Amino acid sequence: MTTVDISTSLYTEVQQFYSRQMQRLDGQDIEGYAATFTEDAIFDHTAALPASVTRAGIINDLYDFREMGKHDPVQKRHYFSMIDLEYIDTDEIRSTVYCLVIKTRPGKPAEANPSCVVHDVLVRVDGELQTKSRHVRYDSDSPLLQGKTVAAPDPTAQEGLVLPAAAQDLLFREARTANTFTDEPVSDEQMRVIYELIKFGPTSMNQQPLRIVLVRSGGARSRLVKHLLGANQAKTLAAPLVAILAADLNFHDELPTQFPHLPEAKDYFADADARAASARTNALIQVGYIILGIRAAGLAAGPMTGFDADAVDQEFFPDGIHQSLVVVNIGKPGPDAWHPRLPRLAYDDVVTSV
Repeated sequence: MTTVDISTSLYTEVQQFYSRQMQRLDGQDIEGYAATFTEDAIFDHTAALPASVTRAGIINDLYDFREMGKHDPVQKRHYFSMIDLEYIDTDEIRSTVYCLVIKTRPGKPAEANPSCVVHDVLVRVDGELQTKSRHVRYDSDSPLLQGKTVAAPDPTAQEGLVLPAAAQDLLFREARTANTFTDEPVSDEQMRVIYELIKFGPTSMNQQPLRIVLVRSGGARSRLVKHLLGANQAKTLAAPLVAILAADLNFHDELPTQFPHLPEAKDYFADADARAASARTNALIQVGYIILGIRAAGLAAGPMTGFDADAVDQEFFPDGIHQSLVVVNIGKPGPDAWHPRLPRLAYDDVVTSV
């Protein structure tokens, strides 16, 4: 490493560079902000999501983030301070900066969050400073929101919701189906923690028909993958963990314990067709809870229904009393994990009053 002293003029130039860069970001000038990065830049903005790669990738991700937060009338101001510079070589500078974000929403007091440390590599392009790489590390140690922008307890991204904005984003707005994953394993203990949370989700008559098969061995995965359709095969082969979510058609045997105040509840499902329909309906409700639980654990889910369900049932449930519903890939999101967010129906397209 070159031990060249940092001049006052360079330090001032870096301060000015950050000032202009952050003003563009806070002013929603996405192209202008991205222009302060090199064409091949890497922006690792949160541990919970893949890094943005290249200037074009930064632009695309920032537009995605803006779309996710379009219902939040927040004005953000990024403050860089405590700048520490050192030369990596004559052409590159390592910059370590403290960052504090001030958020202001109409009619609410300003919030000072999150705080983080920004690790940059700065280079010169045509005589001007640009960011070659940026790695942001948040100070919050919350396991639920690790790597996420943590909101204060009271303000939320949408009036009328009590869940903090960052948790809303983690579970809904920023979450989507993952298509690639890192190699980091998913343990049985992680899955146990997820289930111990989601088991409290409501169902009709407290029915609990969901059954989960964790496909861990190579042989079992091969038996499953051959019944998946198209691109689902490659995704499933590469995922750290795969789960088959199924409905137990004999769920009613547990009703005397699960619904004890109605002793005759089991008899309501004596008809096999009615029992199968109820098992499927309530297991699918629980599937939704599982996906949210996976996200709450800081993991990503890739649910799939593109498979031969009859063949999977014969392969894994030869007893004939279970029906496979969904196959879910589970793990930490990898590079290019997300497709662009697709449109959602508006409230007025879905809700009617009578």
